Amino acid sequence: MHKISLSNIEFEGSNNAYLLDDGDELILIDTGLFSPDIYSELKQKISERGYNIKDITNILLTHWHADHSGLSGTIQKESGADVYCHKYDSPLITKKPSAFNELIQLTRDKFNTWHIPQSKFDPLFKVLEIGYKLGGISPNVIEFENGDTISLGTYSFSIIHVPGHTSGLSCFAMEGTNNVFVGDAVLPVYTPNIGGADLRVTSSLSKYYKSLLHLKTHNFDTFYPGHRHIIEKPNQRIEEILQHHRDRFNQIISLLLNAPLDIWSISTQIFGSLDGIHVLYGAGEIHAHLEYLESFDIVESHDGVYRLIISDILIEDIF
Repeated sequence: MHKISLSNIEFEGSNNAYLLDDGDELILIDTGLFSPDIYSELKQKISERGYNIKDITNILLTHWHADHSGLSGTIQKESGADVYCHKYDSPLITKKPSAFNELIQLTRDKFNTWHIPQSKFDPLFKVLEIGYKLGGISPNVIEFENGDTISLGTYSFSIIHVPGHTSGLSCFAMEGTNNVFVGDAVLPVYTPNIGGADLRVTSSLSKYYKSLLHLKTHNFDTFYPGHRHIIEKPNQRIEEILQHHRDRFNQIISLLLNAPLDIWSISTQIFGSLDGIHVLYGAGEIHAHLEYLESFDIVESHDGVYRLIISDILIEDIF
């Protein structure tokens, strides 16, 4: 197995693609961002390992974001590779206009509900449109679901659906090992954005929490993430991410102790000035936490303003 680190600076940056060869099948897990520079880098790094793009027979995509799926159509056109993705992320990977339009409309609706200033709208939508265009050529895909097994030559991968960051985010557990390719479900440096990264996901933090606990029960030895370095202590990293969210809950509750607030006010107090994609990701993260608290009747909302109902909650009891 070859880990290929790509040097793009967009989104979390330092994307990973993984190349696996059994002599008959050459499998690429995630592709990196669609751009001439990244494509040249990917081809060069594949060449350094003794292969070329035309040798790739199969592409497995962890999720729809452009920095993971962007080159899939371009590679498929050159190599004829089969492209696999979860059925929930398929409409965005295949660039169906209705799927993108739905995402834009969801964003507009949420921004109004979250009390985000109008001045932040247009720059953010330009970022989203650029991200959509960075998706490159649309691939033809083979859809999978949770629990499916994909057998490619001597390799077999069990699909673990872990929604939260996106609706269809999936991990590929490599049978015969105790290792798993996790995409952006668990990252070694950043905590994956929950709430803004895919507005199609309802109850996103609740789903992500269950996803992390599900991954934890497997007691994997190694996580191969979508960015940066390999995670050698998976369950420890999961605990660190869970603690990050507990800390965020406590920050939000502390602010609401003083007065009811809307999502944008909380976002700017916690994150400071927000622009571009960070408007969506910052406000989305706050919304995900408030939505979770509201499901436990700890806060209540009216016209987008949140009020604390219970102030002496111990977050560890609910998360």
